[in-house]
Amino acid sequence: MRIKTRGSRRIWWGIVILLWGGFILLNWVLFMYSDTEAYGRYDFFAYAKGAQALVDGVSPYRPQFDTRHLYLYPPFLAQILVPFIGTIGEPRTAALWFALNIACIIGTIQLMRRYTAPKHHIWLWVLPVAFIPMTHTLYIGQVTIILMFFFMLIWHDSRQGKPIRAGMWLALTCWIKVFPVFIVIYFILRRDWRVLRGVVIVGVGIGIFQILVSGIDLMIESFRVLLSLFTTGQSDGLFQNSSIAGFTARIFTEHPRITPLVVDNTLFQISRYGLMLFTIIMTYGMALWRGNDEERGFDLGYGAVIMMSLLVGYTLWITGMPPYMLAFWFAFRYSKNWQTTTILVVALGILSLYLPFIIDLGETRLIWWSTYSFGFYATYTLWGVLIYKLARR
Repeated sequence: MRIKTRGSRRIWWGIVILLWGGFILLNWVLFMYSDTEAYGRYDFFAYAKGAQALVDGVSPYRPQFDTRHLYLYPPFLAQILVPFIGTIGEPRTAALWFALNIACIIGTIQLMRRYTAPKHHIWLWVLPVAFIPMTHTLYIGQVTIILMFFFMLIWHDSRQGKPIRAGMWLALTCWIKVFPVFIVIYFILRRDWRVLRGVVIVGVGIGIFQILVSGIDLMIESFRVLLSLFTTGQSDGLFQNSSIAGFTARIFTEHPRITPLVVDNTLFQISRYGLMLFTIIMTYGMALWRGNDEERGFDLGYGAVIMMSLLVGYTLWITGMPPYMLAFWFAFRYSKNWQTTTILVVALGILSLYLPFIIDLGETRLIWWSTYSFGFYATYTLWGVLIYKLARR
């Protein structure tokens, strides 16, 4: 949709400004004043608890430290929060965290604007407000909005001929969460050694920093926790999980809120690993295939690898979806027909509405297992559009 007249542009931009004002105010109230046991800054509270544990000389990975807000990340995130938690306290640090998240959303949009036609700039500002997972992530305080900005910086610096700096950003993301390792593999397969040089320089540096600050024993303990999280996930939230593992588990395993198609662990394992393997092979295969347009191939391939890395993990809940914003942007940039655009809009709508629908169901046990899979369908559709466009280039 193109806004043609100057007067109508002012009206539309005024609406966007009002939407952003409401967006920031609503999430600020929810983040700062909601119950941390339920919604408000729930995930950030886990980061703060991890930092407080380091201040107190206690391992943040011990469940007995806080059985409700478990710290499930490398030590680095807690370590960089320690100076703030130890001096100004959790509430003020939380306010700074919220401001950082808003800045990262704006920074991502500003980078996108450089590669987007001016007539479409308004939709870049509408997207994060309309994309409900962004709201959930903001008031819960997950780190994935910050990761989204780093992913944008990685792509931007790669496109601007600054691969070493892109690799430095990538190393930083890997020490915050595990799944960006799949992006490292993408650059390895592309033989982009300058990006990998940046990954090694900063990756090794941050690793040494963590050991010097907290010791080797804590690093080993963190690897055990992260390995368990990556291989088995957290079963209590599986019904809301949009990953491949969550989808196949709903079909073949028992859950208090889902009636599966059939309970069969063998079928669960075969379908889970089979679909994971298919997704990984298709993603890397299409992303590395040299078509006629190398620039288009890199853009779409990068977006597809981000989607794949989220899908093959075990913790793809709604707060892990902010990086979808990049994948949608890549897909829309290379969509030249109304059919593909319609599919993307429908997927965007489903991702924005399915979790509130699930929450409204309360403790209802659904007789149709597929109802809880809408998030996976939309996610896999977005991934599929990127793969289709890679194949067509």
